[in-house]
Amino acid sequence: MSWQNLSLPNILLNDITLRGLLGQSHPFPSNASKHLRMIFCILCFASMMMTTMYDAYLQSFFTNPPSENPVRSFKNIGKLKQKLAITAMEARSLSFVNNSQFCEINTDDIQIIDGWKDFLKMRDSLNISYSYVVTEDSWIIYAEQQKIFKKPVFYYAGDLCFSRQVFMSIPMRKYLPYRHIFEEHMMRQQEFGLVSYWRSRSFFEMVRLGITPLKDLSPPTVYDQGLLLQDVSSIMKMYVAAMLLSIFCFLFEILSRSKFWNHWRSLRM
Repeated sequence: MSWQNLSLPNILLNDITLRGLLGQSHPFPSNASKHLRMIFCILCFASMMMTTMYDAYLQSFFTNPPSENPVRSFKNIGKLKQKLAITAMEARSLSFVNNSQFCEINTDDIQIIDGWKDFLKMRDSLNISYSYVVTEDSWIIYAEQQKIFKKPVFYYAGDLCFSRQVFMSIPMRKYLPYRHIFEEHMMRQQEFGLVSYWRSRSFFEMVRLGITPLKDLSPPTVYDQGLLLQDVSSIMKMYVAAMLLSIFCFLFEILSRSKFWNHWRSLRM
């Protein structure tokens, strides 16, 4: 083999290349040129990458199947299996201000709950029967709680926001004395990370006060039933039939080349 005999069809469409990409053994010429050795090294590296990536993706699919695609717009809320749960008071307020995002949602995809306490009870228990509206400050608690779960059950859709509000603020009069000093003080606390630390510790404070339980509330994993002999019976029957056919062809080839068979066939003729 020489460099002049190499071409794109000879490299991609030949037995050695295919076996090399699949990580199988293949012959290697003893008097190969430098270019051919480089091609074999590339094939070896490509086979390791392909087999490693295939095994990694296969194991990840078996151990942790991919989740559903997240919803990025209000029109796609209907694609979710759960309805969007919202309190009657919030639904009336959004309808009163004619919120454009709320109007994009189909009414069949919304579950209105009359009682505020019932809504909070369902949301705090992480009931997966519905999707819920939540503020960004409240989501920090749920995100921290789901860190101890085997698998998170909810995610925060930052693109789906009915209104942007700032809850972590202190109302003050317009001409309040020393207002600029107080605002500078609050900005420094935010810059130092004190507010972020306080918000991140909210979940553990709720656990300490007995408001939120420190346990895994995610639904248990449902395992499929193992394979039975009946599940592979059809495959075994096909395998036995193929083996019998191959044995018959092998015996027929041996008999066709034997002297006894040739002598018996000559007598028949």
